[in-house]
Amino acid sequence: MNTKIPKKKSAKPLLDSKRKRTKKVGKKRKKNQIIAKNQNSSLHKKKKQRRKKKATFVKMLRTTLLQLIIAIIIVGLIVYALSFFLFSVPKVSGYAMMPELANGDRLFVNKLETIKRFDLVVLKANKQRDLSVRRVIGMPDEDIYYKNDQLYIDDTFQVERYLEKPLKDAHQDSMLLTGDFTLNQISGAKKIPEKKYLVLGDNRRYSTDSRNYGLVEDTDIIGVVRMRWLPLQSMKSF
Repeated sequence: MNTKIPKKKSAKPLLDSKRKRTKKVGKKRKKNQIIAKNQNSSLHKKKKQRRKKKATFVKMLRTTLLQLIIAIIIVGLIVYALSFFLFSVPKVSGYAMMPELANGDRLFVNKLETIKRFDLVVLKANKQRDLSVRRVIGMPDEDIYYKNDQLYIDDTFQVERYLEKPLKDAHQDSMLLTGDFTLNQISGAKKIPEKKYLVLGDNRRYSTDSRNYGLVEDTDIIGVVRMRWLPLQSMKSF
């Protein structure tokens, strides 16, 4: 009896299949590497662009801030320079102008305005040359006197409307708000000389003014009060 011996299968097809799989895996790996490289490159570019944008923004912000600071300094210097010639913003010190002005009020003062009767003015008074606010009562070439709480200018009675309430309160207490005096008593003159003014505080019983230190030179007057701007709730123009 003849027995057939089975032939062994060739290993070549297996090797070819293995090579194909290896080659396929290699191509896929290479493709993935290329994709990853491209992704990394794209990510790097995006990061670089973001850094560039951030650097540009920071540079622009610094430039803007620098320009703003320079502008503020220039404006501040201009305002400071103008304040010597055009205006000032002093603070009220004391209670001589109550009830019109209170201690600590901030004012806007026009240095170029012509002085008129009953204007509030900022002036350098007394030996210490302290800044104070007073009301102009007497003008150059006028005769001034007070009698029974009434102001007379060249023998003509003048109404002081800003003293309406203080006068009423004083008279209710049977007191004078402004003690009697004449121009001659406080200055030795019959008329107020040129370039001089008689000033009084509205708080007449407690104010230090021309009754104490005499007439005020026009060169000692800083300017005319045109506004109280602080406190805001009491803002008022004069």
